[in-house]
Amino acid sequence: MRVEIAIVGAGPWGLAVLDRLVTAARRQPRLALAVHLIDPDEPGPGLHKPQQEDFLLLNTVTGQLDSFSARHFGEPPLTGAVPFIDWLRTARDIEADPNGFLPRALFGAYLRYVHAVLCDNAPSHLRIAAVRQRALDVSLAADGQARVHLGDGSALTVDHVFLCTGHGLAPAANGPAPSQARPMAPYPMAPLQARIEAGSAVGISGTGLVAVDVVAALTAGRGGRFVREEDGMLRYLPSGREPVMFVHSRSGTPFACRPAQSLDLSGSFAPIFCTDAYLAVRRAARGPAGLQLDEDLLAALAAEMRAAYLMRALTLSQGVDAAEACRHALGVLAPAEVRAFCEATLPSMAEFSPEVLLASTPAPSPRSAAEFSATFAARLRFDVDEARKGEAHSPYKYAVEMLRVLRGFIRQAVEFDALMPSSRRRFFDVVAPRISQLVVGPPIARGLEWLALMRAGLLRTDLGPAPALERDAALGVWRARSRAFETPFVACLDHLVRARAGHRAIDTQDGSLLAALCRSGLCAGAVLPQPADARMRVPRTDTLGHPLDATGLPVRQLTLLGVPTEGLRYFNHYLPSPKSRSRVFDSIQSALDAVWVRLAPIPAESGQATDIPAFERGS
Repeated sequence: MRVEIAIVGAGPWGLAVLDRLVTAARRQPRLALAVHLIDPDEPGPGLHKPQQEDFLLLNTVTGQLDSFSARHFGEPPLTGAVPFIDWLRTARDIEADPNGFLPRALFGAYLRYVHAVLCDNAPSHLRIAAVRQRALDVSLAADGQARVHLGDGSALTVDHVFLCTGHGLAPAANGPAPSQARPMAPYPMAPLQARIEAGSAVGISGTGLVAVDVVAALTAGRGGRFVREEDGMLRYLPSGREPVMFVHSRSGTPFACRPAQSLDLSGSFAPIFCTDAYLAVRRAARGPAGLQLDEDLLAALAAEMRAAYLMRALTLSQGVDAAEACRHALGVLAPAEVRAFCEATLPSMAEFSPEVLLASTPAPSPRSAAEFSATFAARLRFDVDEARKGEAHSPYKYAVEMLRVLRGFIRQAVEFDALMPSSRRRFFDVVAPRISQLVVGPPIARGLEWLALMRAGLLRTDLGPAPALERDAALGVWRARSRAFETPFVACLDHLVRARAGHRAIDTQDGSLLAALCRSGLCAGAVLPQPADARMRVPRTDTLGHPLDATGLPVRQLTLLGVPTEGLRYFNHYLPSPKSRSRVFDSIQSALDAVWVRLAPIPAESGQATDIPAFERGS
């Protein structure tokens, strides 16, 4: 039997699909398989262009990156399939620190290598073709197939389409041209660098990873240098080509740095409160209405974080036995009782508030721009100091890292409408971005750089949280006004950069492939609640990633993976790797099992998942 599969988006997630297809083909010589990798750019790097500037760093430590799935599944590796850190040693003669953060350009070169390895390991009955075109739309064809419509006017008819379009940051051919009347896009960096003049005032909307990139581009990317002082802090030596940057965000909180050393406890940590049994009890109590965000999810997370903080603090001060005794005592408590127990055992824990960290309890409002700026810098300095200790030696970072370790628990609690509607909206709009800010941060060096730039007067936070921004077309500037202070702070900005990751919803009027699918009804999606723009949709899929059409039925010829499913699924913007970033491999495998069953329906053994096509089982 001949099977044709299209993978739209040939970045890290598209390569993960190709990885599982190569593995399946090598095991099944009777599977004649053709794979079309559709992407206007070269297969492999995605956003991690090998030619991009070295000041743009990865936000994942080197030792955790492995784009091949064999280690996750316990399979023999493909010939040449090595983790990123091993490739650096053999291909670039770089002995990398496993806890270090390297340039994205290097990882892009590794992804180019991953693509080459997968192609080299493809058996003769697997044909891989790179299609350097933009996919504009997908329609259904006869005989249960799908047709991918390409930018050059041609179309490919295939048996199945995997949509791995990621953040979709590449501008569509029919998208709007850059305009002074709209905020600037952060990527690609070259247009941004060309438009922003030295000494100009620039508003940067966001204080997360995208903002970190923009600030790096406008400082180190313009020849500025950071030098280390005797106290370990940095001092900035300007090139004279920098603008003055006004960073701001809705929450007004700085990013959090990754710990100097990570324990990576995903899969090995035994939670006390955030368990499958706990969720089962809460679901039974709530019934079909769904879980409640504060009482059911955040209460358990806060209890687990406090317990982790206390046990790590006791381990460091009194030893493992004291921490284990504490664990037994915590095990008989309800989540609501944990705070009082922890603060009675360790009074300094009164200053540790998961509720404030997760934005479920508002922090005190600053009275002035000066007070806010001082608080912002103090919070960032505190986080840098804790991150320098490493996860094992900082009870604070150890507790915060629970939000990454417990990602599977959070997914069970929120995905596929498990939360009641009002809770679901607040989780994805407020809590999920805050969790990302806490555990998907940049390296410590970025925190030190921001502190140095603030001291140099080039990075300012005077606008506070959620400032008002208005375009003055007559003067050609943006007027920014603080909203949180007794005496408002006002600034005239020459430029405004939209330095946030894209909204989780799909704009049905843009030129993207997902928008086309929404308009045609193949991926109807759900309308965001008012007062949101009625053009925006949150994609809907079944548990295998098949989009639900306008009638609510799954389109089994298509599978959505990764970022496009954010809002229905939780946390899909990561690089496929083992441990905490491995769900992509399992999702792809489940989707492929469904493809094989659909194309040659022979019942699989109950409860078993396999990458062996149904028409080959038992042969």
